[in-house]
Amino acid sequence: MTITIADIERVGRDTWSPDEGVEIDGWTVTSNGGFTRRVNSATSCGSPGVSMETRDAVSAWLAARGCPLVVRVTPLLDPAVVDEIIETWGLVAIDPTVVMIHVALEETHDPGVTIVDLLDQNFRDELFSLNARPDAARDQWTGIITRMSDRGLGLWVPGKAVGIVAVDEPIAAVYSVAVDPQARRQGWGTRIMEAAANAAIGRGAHTLFLQALATNHAAVSLYERLGFVEGYRYHYLVRGS
Repeated sequence: MTITIADIERVGRDTWSPDEGVEIDGWTVTSNGGFTRRVNSATSCGSPGVSMETRDAVSAWLAARGCPLVVRVTPLLDPAVVDEIIETWGLVAIDPTVVMIHVALEETHDPGVTIVDLLDQNFRDELFSLNARPDAARDQWTGIITRMSDRGLGLWVPGKAVGIVAVDEPIAAVYSVAVDPQARRQGWGTRIMEAAANAAIGRGAHTLFLQALATNHAAVSLYERLGFVEGYRYHYLVRGS
C-alpha cells in the first residue's frame, strides 16, 4: 500500500484534533482555543476561495475564538492559491516544518520504555512539564490528548523522557517527544522512538511519521539516523508585522 500526503494529513487531523471546525469557501478552519497553530488555522486541498470576503470570514471565525489569522500550507494546496493569498491577504510565511516518514517498520529489542495509558495523570503531568508547555495551555493540551486516548499510548521513562504514539492503522504518528535536559545525550530519545515503532507494529501499523521544524537540525538528523526520510514540508502564513 502506498502512503500518500493525503493519508498522512488525515491521520494528523484525526489524532492531533481540534475542539471544533467549520468549512468556509473551500477552507477547513479549526480551533481549540489557541494551543498550537496546526489546530488553530485554515487549510485546504486544491483551490479554495481567495477573495477578501473569504479572508475576512476566516479571520472573524478564528478571532471569535481568540486566534489570529493563520493559514497552513501543505503540498495539497494549489501553489497559485498560495501566491495569491500572500499578495492579496497580506500574509508572510513562517515555521517551515518537515514531515518525516518511516516505512516498513521493524520491531527492535526492548528499549526500556514504559507504555502507559494516555489518561495516566502522572504521565500527563510529566509530558506537560518536559515539553515546557505554558500553564495557560493545559486545558487545550488535555483536550487533544483525551480525544487521542482511544488510539494513543504514552511512552515514558519516568524522570527522563516522554512521547506519544497514536495509531490509525496502517499509519502511526509520534508526538511530543521530550527528554529532560539532565538526561540528554544518553540515548533516551532513540529509545522513545524505538518504543513508538514497537507499539505501532503491535497495533497493526507499518508506517510511522512525525514532524520537526526544518530549523531544528539536531532533531532532523536524529530521525534520519533512525531511518526516517523527508516525506513533505508545510508552513504557515500569518499577517506581516
